[in-house]
Formats: sequence, C-alpha cells, structure tokens
Amino acid sequence: MADALQAASKRHLSPRTADRSFKPPLWKLESEISQNGNPDCPQGLEELGLHGVETHLQSGNAVFDDPGVADLEGKIATAMRQRFGFAPAQIYLDAAAHAAIVAECPYKAEALADPTLVHVWYLAAPAKPDLMVLKALAQNERFALTDRALYLYAPDGLGRSALVERLERALAVPCAARPWRSVLSIAALLQAVV
Repeated sequence: MADALQAASKRHLSPRTADRSFKPPLWKLESEISQNGNPDCPQGLEELGLHGVETHLQSGNAVFDDPGVADLEGKIATAMRQRFGFAPAQIYLDAAAHAAIVAECPYKAEALADPTLVHVWYLAAPAKPDLMVLKALAQNERFALTDRALYLYAPDGLGRSALVERLERALAVPCAARPWRSVLSIAALLQAVV
C-alpha cells in the first residue's frame, strides 16, 4: 500500500486540478466506519491538510486531493483512533487505479441488468486465497480475482451465501466490499472533479 501511495505521489496531475501539482485524488475506504457513517469525515480530513474532500453519503468513502501530507495513512489512523477509539484498515487508491478496477469488472452486463447483484471487494494487497475452496463454496455465484479486487456476481443475493460468509477470511488481506452502485458513485465523484 505504501508503494502505491509513493507511486501516486510521483504523478503531478490531479483530476480535480490538472494545472496544479497535487497528487491525484485518493479514495479512502474505511470498512468498519461504513456501518455508522460520519458526517465529520470531510472536516476531519481537511484538518489534516487535504483539499477538495468529498464523501459518498456517510459511507466512509472519501475523495480528496492530497497536496503531499507526510505520513497520511498514519495521520488518518491517529485521527480516527482519537475520534472513534479504533482505527480501521484503510485502502487508498488513486483515480487511475479506481478507474482500472471499474474497467476490469467482468460482470458489467450483469450489473447493467441488476446492479444490486454485483459487488467489489477492494484489496489492500494481492490476495492468494485457495480458489478451489472458494469455488466449492460458490452456489450460484461467480467471482473473479485480480491483484486489486475481487468481483462477485451473486444472482441470489448476499444474505445466504456461504461464499460471502467466508470470503474476507479467505482473502486474508485488508479489504472493503462495496455494491456496484457505490463503486459507480465513487467513479462519478472522481470524474466530476476532472
């Protein structure tokens, strides 16, 4: 994750302001916060020196410009620990990485027909699960794994899925799941700031 952050810091084009030398917006997923939301999230991120903070609902998803805040991940973790008493795993993606995840989704046709049936697990690092075990757990679901994401098409929903029940443990890397509509909403936020 640090390598991705360093790679992003070397690029000097921001979708929000291509003429200024900010890092590209990074997208932060706070998986445990997403259940409760936090209306103070934009203010808290701005207090750390980030610019143009926008959030998707109160989901823990934030899009922002980073002008080069030193130890950004550590500062956000510290701020969350102070405000909430814990610091959840965080996943940072620049706009290009997020666009690639959207583009690589093998279930776009299914999502077009019913977006509630497609989900994405964003991965903090490449996962090496036992694919045979996952395939055995899949009833009617189909999944595809890349280094950055696991895509799931669940035509019967997530509620009774044995695969979904064991998926995060099997992936064994920090991850955050989002339904396809949220994935597209984040993509729209990133596109809107270009």
